[in-house]
Amino acid sequence: MNEFLTVKPKNILYGDRVKLSFSFTVNSLTDDLEEDENFPYPDEILNVNFGETEKFPSDMIYQSKFTVCKNGDKLNFYGYAPDWARKTDPIRDKYGNDLFQVGKKYSAEIVLTRNTVRISIDGVASDLYANAREGITDVAFYVRKGQDITVENCILEEHPSPEIRLDATLEKLLSAGAFAGYLNYVVSEEGVYFNRLNTIQNIKCTTCNSGARDSGVSLDIYTDSTRVEIEYFVADCGLPVYDLQFGFLVNGKKISTPVRNASKGHAYKDVFTVPENLRGENRLTLYFSTNFTLAVKKVSLDINARVAAVKKRKTAYFFGDSITEGSECIDPSSLFANRVCEAFSLKGLNQAVSGRTFNDYNVLGDYPETPDYVMIANGTNSFCMGTADKEKTFSELDGLMTGVIGNVKEKFPSAKIIALLPIWRSDEEGVNFSLKETSAKMAEVYSRYPKICVIDCYSFIPPEEKWFSNPQLALHPVSAGHEKYAENLIRSLSEIMGKPYRENHKSLAKHALNGVKPLFYEERETVLALIKRHAFKVIKPPEYKLKYPFTEPGLAYSHTLWDLDGYLTIKSLSDAAELLKEDETFDYEKHRAMINEAAKGNVLNFLDFQEEDGFVPIMIRSDVYDDDYARRPNTFNAQKGCLCKAALIACELNGDYDWIDTAKLEKYLDFMRNTQFDEKSGLYFWADDVMIGMDNNPAVFGRRPRTGADIYLNSFIADDLSALVKIKEKKGEDAALWKARRDELISAIERETWDERDGLYYSQDIDVKTNETEIFHKGLGAFWKTMPLKIETFACYMPLAFGFANDGRAKRALERLSGDGLTAPYGIRTVSKYEKMYDLTPSNNPSNWLGAVWGLSCYTAFEAYLNYGREDKAREVYEATLELYYNGIKKVGSMNESYNPETGEGIYYDMFFSYNTLIASMMREIGG
Repeated sequence: MNEFLTVKPKNILYGDRVKLSFSFTVNSLTDDLEEDENFPYPDEILNVNFGETEKFPSDMIYQSKFTVCKNGDKLNFYGYAPDWARKTDPIRDKYGNDLFQVGKKYSAEIVLTRNTVRISIDGVASDLYANAREGITDVAFYVRKGQDITVENCILEEHPSPEIRLDATLEKLLSAGAFAGYLNYVVSEEGVYFNRLNTIQNIKCTTCNSGARDSGVSLDIYTDSTRVEIEYFVADCGLPVYDLQFGFLVNGKKISTPVRNASKGHAYKDVFTVPENLRGENRLTLYFSTNFTLAVKKVSLDINARVAAVKKRKTAYFFGDSITEGSECIDPSSLFANRVCEAFSLKGLNQAVSGRTFNDYNVLGDYPETPDYVMIANGTNSFCMGTADKEKTFSELDGLMTGVIGNVKEKFPSAKIIALLPIWRSDEEGVNFSLKETSAKMAEVYSRYPKICVIDCYSFIPPEEKWFSNPQLALHPVSAGHEKYAENLIRSLSEIMGKPYRENHKSLAKHALNGVKPLFYEERETVLALIKRHAFKVIKPPEYKLKYPFTEPGLAYSHTLWDLDGYLTIKSLSDAAELLKEDETFDYEKHRAMINEAAKGNVLNFLDFQEEDGFVPIMIRSDVYDDDYARRPNTFNAQKGCLCKAALIACELNGDYDWIDTAKLEKYLDFMRNTQFDEKSGLYFWADDVMIGMDNNPAVFGRRPRTGADIYLNSFIADDLSALVKIKEKKGEDAALWKARRDELISAIERETWDERDGLYYSQDIDVKTNETEIFHKGLGAFWKTMPLKIETFACYMPLAFGFANDGRAKRALERLSGDGLTAPYGIRTVSKYEKMYDLTPSNNPSNWLGAVWGLSCYTAFEAYLNYGREDKAREVYEATLELYYNGIKKVGSMNESYNPETGEGIYYDMFFSYNTLIASMMREIGG
C-alpha cells in the first residue's frame, strides 16, 4: 500500500459515537527500521490518527489514537502515541499477554465517544482511555518507510449511543446538586464523568488528557447517613498502576481513607463510614482522586438517609499547572486548592492542567457563573529549569501574561484576581536564569494591575525534599506538602478575603435537613399507597367450593388460590400492614385479622382438596365446581414445596399451632417423595412441565418429563421440610425423620447442584444411565448421578435465598450472580441475557419467565444478598425494584405481572399483586 491511507467521510462526524473498523497485517519485520520523519519514536511502524475539529488534524503524528510498534520479532499495540507514560502501557489481551504476531491478520475496532476512546483487537485485546472531542474529519493510517503492512476493510461511521439508565441514588444526588467542582457531566456506559474544564478546554487539552481528571470534584452533602459507598470505573491514569485515594471529611475533619493500587479499565468500590461518635446529621465531603479519570457508576447511602446539598458562600476559580491540578498529591483532601475552598466556604472550580503555561487556552469557553475570586498559579512551567534564553523568555512571558490577565478581566469583570507566585523547587538556580528571577518578572507584570493581589508563595513549602514526590527534582508536593502550602496560603489569603469561616457543620446539617424527606420517600410512599388502596382486596371471604378465606394473585386471576402466590402474598401483606400501622387512615386491627384468617384459610383450603395418596394441587379455582385445571391428569405435579411454609407463617401470625394437622402435611411430603424423588441423586424432580410456577423454566419446560431436578423446586422443598420441623417442634411432636430428610436434601443439593468451576448452583438432568447392548458398553458405565443444566436463572440464587448454602460457596455465587446477566437496569431478570433462550416476548399460558423481571426474581436475589452479608447489593436490588414499581404506578396507576428488564415497561396483567407486594417485605427487612 502507499505510505499512508486516508479515510474521509462526506460530512464531519459529530455523533456521540464514531467507530472505525479495519483489519491490518504486519506481513514482515526488518531488523533495522528506517528513519521516518512521520514517526517520532524509533520502534513505531503503524500509526492511526483521527482528525478532530477544534483539536488537531490527522497529520499530527504525535497524537495517534492507536499505534503498532516493533518489539523484537513480535508486535506491541498501544493507545496514544507512546510517550514516556504510555510506553509502559501496551494493550493486553484477556490473558495479560502484550505480544502479538507478525504475519497474522488482526481485526481492530476503535470507538470514540464524547469522553473516551475504546480499542478492541479481535475482541480479546482491549484498551480504553480518556479523550474529549467534537467532530471527526478523517482518519489517516501511516506506515513507516520500508515496512510491509496491509490495511484493509476500513469503515468509518457514526453509531447511536445506547440508552443508559443511571443508578437511582446517583441520579437523585445529581438532581439535588450534591456534586461540586465541575462544569458539566456526561453519562456513559462506564458511569458519570464529571468535567471540571468546559468543552472547548477539554477538547484542546492534549497533554495525557489531563483536562479530564477529577481535581476538585467532590460529593458534598448534609446527611444523616452513616456511610457513603461509591462504585466507580477508572477510565484513565498516566501510569499503568498508581495510588488512588479519596479524601473523606466529616464536618470538615479528615477521616483516614485507604490507598489502593488502581489501573485503568477496572471497576472498584469503596465504603466511607462515619465514626460512631459522630453519627447523626453531618456534613460529608468526598473528594475524588486528582490523578485519575473516574466514571461514577453507583452511590449508596443508608436506606432512609436524608440529603441536602452543601451551599457555599462564594465561588473561586483556580488556574494553574500540575501543582494546582494536584499531580502526585495522593490524598485529594490535602490539595491546597481544596483546603482553601474548605477554609473560606468557596465553591471551587479547578481549571489547572499539568504542563501548561500562560499561553495555553486559559479562560476559553463558557462558564455558568461569574466567580468572586480568580486565583492564577501559573509560572512553574514558564521557568522550566531556566534553560532558554532569558531575555527572549521574559519578553514572551510578559506578552503571554498580559494576554491571560486581559482575558480574565474581560471574562470575569467583577472577580477579585489573586496571583500566586511559584513555590520553591530544587532546581531553582536554573541554567540561564533562576526561579526567583522568573517570579520577579511575573510580579513586575502583575504590578501594572493595581487591583490584582499578588502573593509570593516561594517559602510556603520548606526547601526540603521530604515535602515533594521526587528527591532528585523537588517539584510536585506530596499530600503533606500541599497541606503545608495551604496552611501558609490561607494565612495570606485571610488578609484579602477575611478570616476563614469556623462553621458549626452539625448545626448547619441539622438546619439543612429539617423537613427534608429521605431520598426514596416519594417512591416508597407511592408504592405503599397503592398497596394500601388495592392490595388487601386480594383477601377474599369463603366462596363457592373454597370454605375458608383465601388470597388471589390479582385482578387477572380472580377466584383462584395458588400455592406459592398464596403464602408469599400473606407474608408480604403482613409486612405491609406493619409498615402502615401508624397510618391513622389504615385500620390496622381489621387488616391484621383479615391477613391472619386468610393465612390459615389458604392452607386449610388446599388440605380440603388433598387426595388419598397425599397429592395437593398447585391451584384451585373457587368459582368452578368441576374444575380439574390443576389436578391429575392435567398435571402430575403436586404443590412445589410451600404448603408447610404457608402453614408455619399462619401459625406464627396467629400465635397458634393447634389448628394445623401435621399428619396431612407429612402425607403431602410423603407423596412428593414417593412420586417426584430420585433415590440415586437424592433430588426432587418435576413430573412434567405443567404449572411449575416459573412456567417456561428452560431447565424443565420443553424437556422430557421426570428428568428435571430443578434447583428451584429442590430449594422450596428443603425450605418446606424446615418449616415442618419447626411446626412439629412447636407442637411437641417428634421431628427427627423430617430433620433427617431436610439435611439429606440439603446435602444432595450441595453435592449434586454445585458447580465448582462456575461457582453456581445449577438445575440437573437426572436422566443419566448406561445404554448397554449385547456387545457394547459392558465396561465403565455412566456412574455420575446427574448432568448439569448450566442455565443461569434467578433460581441459582435460591439456595442462598433460603440460607442453606455454605459461606464460601455463597460468596462465589453472589460474585458471579452480581454481573449484568441477571442484574438488569430494572430489577433482576428471570433468565440471564447471555443464555440462548433469553426472550422477552409477552406470553401467558405459559407466562414468560425467560428474562422478564418478576417480583419473585427480585425478592429472591434480595434475600440471597441479605442472608450472606451483602447488604449493599440487597439495597441495590431493593432500590431498583422500588423504582420499577414507582415508575409503573406513575405511568399506568398499577403494578404489572412482569416487566421488561431493559425499559421497565409492564408486561401483561395490571393490578397484579402476588409477588409484587414483596416490596413491602424488602422495606421491612432492610429498614426502608
